[in-house]
Amino acid sequence: MKDERSSLKAGPSGGIYGIVFGIIPSSVLVEASEGGRCERVSYKIEINNSKSEAQDLTVVEHLYGDWKILESSDKYRRLMLLQLNSVTVPAKGTITITDTAENRF
Repeated sequence: MKDERSSLKAGPSGGIYGIVFGIIPSSVLVEASEGGRCERVSYKIEINNSKSEAQDLTVVEHLYGDWKILESSDKYRRLMLLQLNSVTVPAKGTITITDTAENRF
């Protein structure tokens, strides 16, 4: 059976890359603060599906340093320097993922 899961990647500064036709991602850095060797960032990723079928996606976020997620709107998996969110975007719908991460350098 072919894996139909597509992948979108979101960088730590809010950039998104990867091509999935009919899927339109956007990312916004909501808040950032820095103190000493610690940085805290909050961001929002919105994914719009213009297709007539629901789409299963893996959103890959690259985080650096000794990081931990303080708050997340979805379940996620940690894989070394990556945070992986597996999501289903409904047909002709939109989902929003919000996260707050703390990075120590």
